[in-house]
Amino acid sequence: MRNLLSLMQKRFLSTPIPSAASALSLDSPSSSSSPPPSSSFTVQYLVNSCGLPLKFALKVSRNFHLHENNLQSFQSVFRCFQSHNIPSIRITKLIKRRPQILNYNVEDNLKPKLLLLVQNGIVGHHMFKVFVSNPVILSADLDSQIKPCFQFLKSVLGSDRNVVEAISRSSNLLTCDLKGCLQPNIDFLIKEGVPFDGVAGFLIRDATTVQHKHDSMVNAVDDLKNLGFDPKGSCFS
Repeated sequence: MRNLLSLMQKRFLSTPIPSAASALSLDSPSSSSSPPPSSSFTVQYLVNSCGLPLKFALKVSRNFHLHENNLQSFQSVFRCFQSHNIPSIRITKLIKRRPQILNYNVEDNLKPKLLLLVQNGIVGHHMFKVFVSNPVILSADLDSQIKPCFQFLKSVLGSDRNVVEAISRSSNLLTCDLKGCLQPNIDFLIKEGVPFDGVAGFLIRDATTVQHKHDSMVNAVDDLKNLGFDPKGSCFS
């Protein structure tokens, strides 16, 4: 399986992976030679309350602002994560990855997503790992994006344990293009006769392979077949 995944990875190297959402880049070059005035409260809160470095807080505050009258809301975000046994030091790391989290609505946005993860066995360290590797999950729509991805993964992988392992290895599975890429690619592999273990292997060991554009997946499988690989054989399992 590892050799096969390596071959498919080479086939996909030049193909970007479509996604349902993309994270905000804090490293994009500024269009102005001098940064705009930073928010004093934003910088102070990020440094004093969140434990972020001053240099990073100054950089973030150019395009991201916190309002002092929303202080209780920011604190509720911390408490929400802490209630799921995520230590403060890890919450700080998460905020550094995506400061916008501080402005998220706890009741309508964060709590339902955290609850869904817990219900599916993703707790503690696994939950933190998922958020840090893919903070877009926290802004993705729960009903139209995250839940359908969970349901599809369960239908393919069967056990909760396999789903947890797959998402822990590749949290992008929850924000990928389900209908445009992931589902068509899995359906195609099954149609080609790839054994269940092989399909599960793609999702658990290297989910990026099945998140590429469907045409690329079809071409990759055709290339492997031309090299003599049989989808129904053990090389795909």
